[in-house]
Amino acid sequence: DIIIEHVHARKSYTPLGEDCFRYWEENADRCAIIEFGVGAVCGNVTLRDIIRHETQSTEGAAVALSSSAVIERLVIDNLCQTTADGVTAPVWDNKGTIRQLLEHNRMY
Repeated sequence: DIIIEHVHARKSYTPLGEDCFRYWEENADRCAIIEFGVGAVCGNVTLRDIIRHETQSTEGAAVALSSSAVIERLVIDNLCQTTADGVTAPVWDNKGTIRQLLEHNRMY
């Protein structure tokens, strides 16, 4: 079981070092805050009260599942993503498999 809750986060727009700078330059704007990567296989996952407010536009979803990720049961409660410039940002990027999805307080 995985429970992630009460996360209020955004990306850093100040590189922390040379490696971070290279990563930022290449694709940091496309990365999710929470990602279930290649080959992830999960039973019960709960994402509750996940708020992401970016100060700049972003192409990255708040939560992403890779194409080979599998979640048996996913509960989403209060998942939200906003940007300061008013551009709608993607909240969810699901390329994987979710066998059962339960959503509460949908904000996207």
